[in-house]
Amino acid sequence: MSLVKNLGYWDRVKEHATETQAILAINASTYTWNETGNYGMLYGAIKYHDTLHRTAVELNSVTALNKDGTLVIGANLDTAYNAFETTPILMKDGQVVYVAPETESRAALSAIGQTADGKTLILAASGGPYGSNLGITPSEALKILQDYGAVNAVCLSGGSRTMMYWNGRYVVEAVNYQSEGVKLPNAIVVKPAALVPGLMTTESKNETNQEVDSSSQENVANTNNQSSTKEG
Repeated sequence: MSLVKNLGYWDRVKEHATETQAILAINASTYTWNETGNYGMLYGAIKYHDTLHRTAVELNSVTALNKDGTLVIGANLDTAYNAFETTPILMKDGQVVYVAPETESRAALSAIGQTADGKTLILAASGGPYGSNLGITPSEALKILQDYGAVNAVCLSGGSRTMMYWNGRYVVEAVNYQSEGVKLPNAIVVKPAALVPGLMTTESKNETNQEVDSSSQENVANTNNQSSTKEG
């Protein structure tokens, strides 16, 4: 996750990605944005790297991204490593909890989910001007994430605040705002594995295993040579 250094001064999603050297960044917490005054109002809890910056409004709507990458819906703020508040919750522990209203309108929407084996799913759908019915509904977002195997899922701050920055460019831009979108207090970011402390990729594991195997073979060879010399 990424968090601005001062909650009184927010950054655009591009800056969140650049600051953290991330290859992907997307909006996280629920908030409102005043374009005229160029300021935002944050909703709910914020916890970053085990430090609590804001308390929760509704404990059931706290989402955590823990140090091991686990996504927890309705998380305990005391034990969460990174946490923010957003709604609606779509799924929790394999059970659908979202109850759709009688009518749902499509709009720009973003969501995050996770599969039973720990794969994180990030969804962002662009929309159009208010009332255009372009984008997706929360129910449709839920169906997409379920199709990819999600057992936990929650919508992020959506509508005109939906933005995704990937590999140096915006792939989903905010609706009704300038191209780089509104500013954000925090963002969900995805970093290259090499930049995540303590994370060993499959390639690096293979390289390490090859080094160990090579070292073991050298030790065996040295031991055999020493045995031959002694026998001689």
